[in-house]
Amino acid sequence: MLFGAQRVRCLFSLRVLSSSTSFQWPRHQSRSRRASVNFPIRLLLAVVAPIRLHSSVRIVLLDLLLAKEVGFEALNHLTESVMMNTHGVYFYEDDTFLIDNVAEFARKGLEQQETVIIVATEQHRGDLKAKLTDDVVGLWATKRENYVTLDASATLALFMQNGWPDERLFLQVIGRIIDSAAASAPVRIYGEMVAVLWAEGNTLAAIHLERLWNKLGTLRDFSLLCGYPASAFKGSDKVVAFQDVCACHSHLTGMPT
Repeated sequence: MLFGAQRVRCLFSLRVLSSSTSFQWPRHQSRSRRASVNFPIRLLLAVVAPIRLHSSVRIVLLDLLLAKEVGFEALNHLTESVMMNTHGVYFYEDDTFLIDNVAEFARKGLEQQETVIIVATEQHRGDLKAKLTDDVVGLWATKRENYVTLDASATLALFMQNGWPDERLFLQVIGRIIDSAAASAPVRIYGEMVAVLWAEGNTLAAIHLERLWNKLGTLRDFSLLCGYPASAFKGSDKVVAFQDVCACHSHLTGMPT
């Protein structure tokens, strides 16, 4: 049986692949080559998915089966196309650990000339700025134009309608924020809007917002890290909600105790 992050990563990987009804070949592949091995990926998953294996073994097996049929070059093309963006989640016990991890997430982006967008509470924005200024000497002044901060509650208000994230407004508002901040640079985002909704007791809206982020990820290129206090998931009545949140992410850090 798979537990925690291993189970989530395995299910996410299988679900991402199963979302495509057929494999899309690179343009340079010959028509005869495409025709000879044109098979539905869902059929392959039907064979591999039910097998009770450790997540890493199952994914390796799936990779080998795909590679055998379509070739390693085509497999690499498929992997790059479905895993271009990442959507991670961090469950933190206290603000100190949160700021340390988000600062590292932001620092890596700034050092790589990426645009970093922080959508967080006022307290966390201030703590993060202080952490980056103290720990990364000279980085803050030289990369400031690539560092954008937004208030989580104020940003939520731009696309919430009657307590629910409006899909059209979300894609429009957040899409424009990414476009205006990104220019030609890669984008990484840390967001707490889902945590704000969760703290208000609007858990279904938070999960829906996570799914909207995934939909936006099919339209824009960016890496996203979400943050939740681990205390928000304590209790047996939160198990299903925790599983729903995990299912929206490609990887997770920290586990509620």
